[in-house]
Amino acid sequence: MKTCTLEEKMIELKVKEAETECFIVAPKTASQLDVLEDDILLAKNPINKKSVASKVKIDENIEDKTVLVHKTILDAIGLDEDSRIKVLKFEKEIKKPASVDFEFEIIENLDKDSLTFVKENQEEFIDFINERIWTKDSKFLWEDEKLRVSVKDTSLDIKKDEVFDFEEMEQFNYSLSSSRSGSYSSVLLIDLSGSMETKDLPRKGIERIIEKIYKNTENNRIKEYLEKLKEEPKIKRHQGATLGGLVYLLHEIERCGVNKISVILFSDEASMILFGDEKYFAPKVCDINDVFEEMIENIRYHPRGRTNISAGLNEAIEIMKDFEHDEMKMVVLLTDGEPHPASIDDRETVMDVVEDRLAPRKDVIINTIGLGDEVDHHLLDNIATETGGEYNSVNTLEGLTEAYSKYTHSISADDLYP
Repeated sequence: MKTCTLEEKMIELKVKEAETECFIVAPKTASQLDVLEDDILLAKNPINKKSVASKVKIDENIEDKTVLVHKTILDAIGLDEDSRIKVLKFEKEIKKPASVDFEFEIIENLDKDSLTFVKENQEEFIDFINERIWTKDSKFLWEDEKLRVSVKDTSLDIKKDEVFDFEEMEQFNYSLSSSRSGSYSSVLLIDLSGSMETKDLPRKGIERIIEKIYKNTENNRIKEYLEKLKEEPKIKRHQGATLGGLVYLLHEIERCGVNKISVILFSDEASMILFGDEKYFAPKVCDINDVFEEMIENIRYHPRGRTNISAGLNEAIEIMKDFEHDEMKMVVLLTDGEPHPASIDDRETVMDVVEDRLAPRKDVIINTIGLGDEVDHHLLDNIATETGGEYNSVNTLEGLTEAYSKYTHSISADDLYP
């Protein structure tokens, strides 16, 4: 008799965002999954295979074949609202490590060192972690979303897709995430093919995003651009890419942890944005108004064409020759499609560039963002995996800007100091 694999047992559902960290499903979906209230669901990103777990809540007002998931949980495995996710009832043993090493990423400014903050609020933190169910990929926001918490190591050898909690934990250690240590330079690669003209990104969350950018500019042309976006019920994908890019640049300028930033736009061909006469700018000394204006104007008027991802990657390789030889370089690649037509680019050509010119390097990682349903998810996941990066699939404006924001924290000390 053939034994079904875990993947084959899983049911694919459409994702909607929830306010609670439980997985919320309709009664019919619960019956299909054979789950009751407070049973545990294991959920997996079908592309990168990252998994998370949480208790089940059943709500008759939820659409069938849909699961409501908290945004933080989706972010942990690289998914966004309206994505597809695979789920099944978790029926194996829940592991119970006696000790654990946690890691923290700062989301908002704290008035003190993050480790001091945790120590001073240790009882509340222990309550927080004990209330949750964990996998190796889980991440949760704690203390009014100031810190993102993940597990670095445990006393048990936790395997992929295994679930654990800390009810029997005897001790824990903690460390500040090394993702903000050291310095590096980065390249934004932005797809401006014809499909990026599609006007299908709902304005949900746009006021918050625009307000953040608005507070950091004195340029009236930039403010006028932002005000016009607020009037639209939906915005174009390239406008979403602009906002995402601006959020990324703003984060990097604020923290001054990155040495140089270059922005490359690609469609039929690739071209870089010039900041004055330079191919890049230095966040520590730049004029944020000039940087934002160049970003907005270049994306707005760049020719729309086909999707030549290879051209963008090759251009990134060229510009990185101007960066410091011994520093880490991060590329963030955004596309809403797949390389085409074959006469200018295809999947094999892209992977040849990645495998021959990028993957062998120890100083480059590529994080990828796929926007919409027409992207080649497996290609983007392969690009990220081959270079030590991450792939994020997004369908909303909030998901897009938060993916860019997350990638300002995505280089680890192991990457920086090989």
